[in-house]
Amino acid sequence: EVRFLFQPAEEGEHGADEVIATGLVSDVDAFYGLHVWSLYPTGTLHATPGGIWAEPDMFKVTIHGKGGHGAHCHTLRDPVVAASAVVGALQTLVSRETNPANAVVISICTIHAGAASNIVPDYVEMTGTVRTLNPADRDRMEESVKRVAASVAEAYRCTADVDYIRGVPPFICEDEWVDRALRVGKKMLGEENTKIMPYAAMGGEDFAFIKEKKPGIFVRLGARTPGGPYGSAHSPTFYCDNACLPVGMLTIIGLAADYLGFDV
Repeated sequence: EVRFLFQPAEEGEHGADEVIATGLVSDVDAFYGLHVWSLYPTGTLHATPGGIWAEPDMFKVTIHGKGGHGAHCHTLRDPVVAASAVVGALQTLVSRETNPANAVVISICTIHAGAASNIVPDYVEMTGTVRTLNPADRDRMEESVKRVAASVAEAYRCTADVDYIRGVPPFICEDEWVDRALRVGKKMLGEENTKIMPYAAMGGEDFAFIKEKKPGIFVRLGARTPGGPYGSAHSPTFYCDNACLPVGMLTIIGLAADYLGFDV
């Protein structure tokens, strides 16, 4: 028996939990997942051994100071200056505290402070994301974000509160499953259209919750019109070539047939 799941709410990191809660996965032996990827041309399949998706953690840092008139800066404890220093210091968690052989990303994505050009606010809020591929780096980054934010803020006579929210686990592809995907891809799509990704993407995918319970693999499905423009996922320019859909179906059919022992 083969079941097809069209996963809901993947971007909110809850869709896989909803699928698991239905009981539909409890008696399934193995899973195959795929995701369109506009970096690669339509008609291609891409797999990678090891990590293909990262752990996407999020955090919010609030820097508290003492606001007031911008002309009287000596009477204040400026949280904007402190927050600026925190942003720069957090980047050293990758450049100076992470093994260069490991993939780690930290990005500050929002900063909000104040409402007037001549008033220093009492606090600054900023949010960001941390991406890692192994539990040791994940634990270290959480501790380090809290440590650096607090210590740098203190140097500017401010304080820092950090809310750190852990996202989905990483998706790790075992060699035997990668070998199966490559073997099937070469038969179904042709050797020239079956590729090994040179490195993991640092995005997150909540299909990893299902992978924690069952064996399987996740692959990338090329979705860029050959010769056409590239539009990144999660951007206003994203575009998916619908011609990738039958390619994805061939891939899933081939993987299922191979697992069940049929020739493809």
